Amino acid sequence: QALATRNSVNNVEVMVMTCDEWVAAGIENAEMVDELSHDLSQSEALLEKAIYCFGQGQNILLVRKARTHLSTIRFRSEVLLVSEKSIQSDLKNTNFDKNDDNQIEVRAAHYMEQLLAENLMFEGKELCLSIMPFLSSYAKEHLQRYMVGGIDLIL
Repeated sequence: QALATRNSVNNVEVMVMTCDEWVAAGIENAEMVDELSHDLSQSEALLEKAIYCFGQGQNILLVRKARTHLSTIRFRSEVLLVSEKSIQSDLKNTNFDKNDDNQIEVRAAHYMEQLLAENLMFEGKELCLSIMPFLSSYAKEHLQRYMVGGIDLIL
């Protein structure tokens, strides 16, 4: 327990935990996401909790990192929906245009850049694997060899 901390006397719930304790709680939530990488809705809920905790702990860097991670989890959910819908040949209710095959690849590249900047390698690998069905064989081969293979070496 901390000896002295700066707390808001107007919010009793927040007074119970120090900034460091909030950050630690956020880290616990964020770490669980990697264990549940294929349960995207649970991962999204955990990251939302982590963002809240990091915010309470006043750690802007971890808030940004968790938001980046959350945005890619949401993108992977959209990609999964597109994949399921394309099997049924019904793409009407998604954010992707059926005629624009490059849209997923372009958005994924944008998210990958953000993930690498935040050093979120495991999520980067998951993102690569989730977009593979939408890529040409040439792009798949190079993504597998250089991105996924490179990330495997790091992890």
